[in-house]
Amino acid sequence: MNFNNNPKHIHKQIKFTVLFTALVLLLLKLIYPEPNVLSWDVFGYYLYLPAKFIYHDPYLLNQDWLNQIVAQYESTATLYQINQHPETGNWIIKYSAGMSFLYAPFFFIAHWLAPVLNYKQDGFSAIYRVMIEGGMYLFSLIGLYYLLKILFTFFESKIAIITFLLIVFATNYMQLTVQYSLLTHVPIFTLYTVLIYYTIQWDKNKQWKNLFVIAFSCGLITLIRPNEIICIFIPLLWNINKIGSLNAKVKWLFTSFPKLMLSLFLFAIPILIQMWYWKKGTNHWLYYSYQNPGEGFDFLTPYTSQFLFSFRKGWFVYTPLAFIAILSLVNVYRKNKSIFWAILIPSVLAVYIVSSWSCWWYAGGSYSQRAILSIYPLLAISLGYGLNSLFSKFKVVSSIAFMLLLLLNIFQAWQFKYDILDHERMTFTAYKKIFLKTVKPADTEKLMLVNRSADENEPLINPENYQEKTIASFQYKTPPKGKEYVHCNILGKDDSLSLVMNETNEFVDGVTQQYFKITNKDHFWIKVGVDIFIPENFTAESPRIVTHFNHGENGTYKYRNKYLLKDDLKINQWNHIEYYYLTPEVRSVKDNFSVYLWHPSKEKVYIDNFNISVLTPFN
Repeated sequence: MNFNNNPKHIHKQIKFTVLFTALVLLLLKLIYPEPNVLSWDVFGYYLYLPAKFIYHDPYLLNQDWLNQIVAQYESTATLYQINQHPETGNWIIKYSAGMSFLYAPFFFIAHWLAPVLNYKQDGFSAIYRVMIEGGMYLFSLIGLYYLLKILFTFFESKIAIITFLLIVFATNYMQLTVQYSLLTHVPIFTLYTVLIYYTIQWDKNKQWKNLFVIAFSCGLITLIRPNEIICIFIPLLWNINKIGSLNAKVKWLFTSFPKLMLSLFLFAIPILIQMWYWKKGTNHWLYYSYQNPGEGFDFLTPYTSQFLFSFRKGWFVYTPLAFIAILSLVNVYRKNKSIFWAILIPSVLAVYIVSSWSCWWYAGGSYSQRAILSIYPLLAISLGYGLNSLFSKFKVVSSIAFMLLLLLNIFQAWQFKYDILDHERMTFTAYKKIFLKTVKPADTEKLMLVNRSADENEPLINPENYQEKTIASFQYKTPPKGKEYVHCNILGKDDSLSLVMNETNEFVDGVTQQYFKITNKDHFWIKVGVDIFIPENFTAESPRIVTHFNHGENGTYKYRNKYLLKDDLKINQWNHIEYYYLTPEVRSVKDNFSVYLWHPSKEKVYIDNFNISVLTPFN
């Protein structure tokens, strides 16, 4: 280790390198500004602050102000960031409050400046966006500073600086800092660098003040993303290569019981604040706020291979430097076994956990895999050992190879920015088509995964690419079996027979079928049609075609219903409703979909020719 050799010279190198990197990232942020930073997921992270301190409505019971903000600032297409607790009626913010902790200083500065600079004090006007984005950019520089200090602890200056620049510019760190710095990933990266640096210091001098920083950092990291509680393995396993050294560390922790309790309290403070919010809002200290059955952890069937190798968003595909860093763990084991387990165990757990999330590609928010950014400071150490070995043997070849990786990353991040590299629909064939292209080839679209929309507007495009098969057809020649239905034998679309929907027949069964029994492809369409006769004096909307998927008991997701408004109905005539439904990214191919009719108004209508078919892709 050579950090303490000529510390003044090293400190100058650190300051110059961080300053250079900061200016490059700032220039990129100015060239490629993000127009609405307080939107989508960030809107949910941030909502705690305006809800509590401006609108005095932490549980969003008066949503007039919330709907007005969403409409004015286009913060989100749907309010997926909140869900209503069934017992209390309070609306609970889906995300934990960790990012609001980090935003808070800049929020309060903006709130104070808003009237001075003639901006609205509504929590979302331009002054809030500028201050919070600027504040989080400055916070990211703390991470860069500590990362470089960590690397100088282990490596001579050339390897430390090269490793640092590769982590910043040859991975998706750059893209997330420039375009998405208000998401959780770059701030957690920063907190990990703080945690690792003070773990190193604590290991050197066993000072309690370092442990206090470690404890609070771990608590805040866990509050931001609860699955990141694995960060506690870093200080626990640091400089541990045998059971005896672990026992010695545990014994030292108990040398001062009051200080140990203070450390645990510092770890718990952020988490207890979150639990208090849940307790007040739900009457429970613990609350699982991710209520959408369409997403969740599938720990028994993780998507690790797709997470690492898929051209859709594979980590090793779009960040090959990460693969080199993982391989370099062999060098860590050979050269510095005492820190090997502190790097390996959190890294393996992180990959396993984030690749177990059902939406393993983490939507369209980042180039490569954004969810794994937290362990980059650990992998930077591993990469440094790998570079040290490579440059000592293959200096020229290694220099060229890593420069090409850096340039490829920058270019593909640019492609991602301009949708040449699609945000979440890439395939291998599409990737080959756009590789090193500055303009997306015209025929790329047909090579990508199906285009799913965030809203209900999903028109069927290119029906010639699908094969249609009818799976259920009801003409109601006789009453359906299975329940009591009101059957009509005097009025029908093509004959004198139909089915009545009224207060007795509010629901009419269609079909329930498991996904895998339809196709082994990544999607299919469900086509539903029904004829409805509307009598005179009818005052409501038509019956609804309801389609949704089911994951386990009461696990309904992608619920859709299609109906005709009252003004669109033809009285004393047959009306036809037809609806196309694109299957979601299913949690499991064993999940089933359900199609049925629902008539909530219960005024009498007649239905006929209820037909359900599926359209499966040829290729």
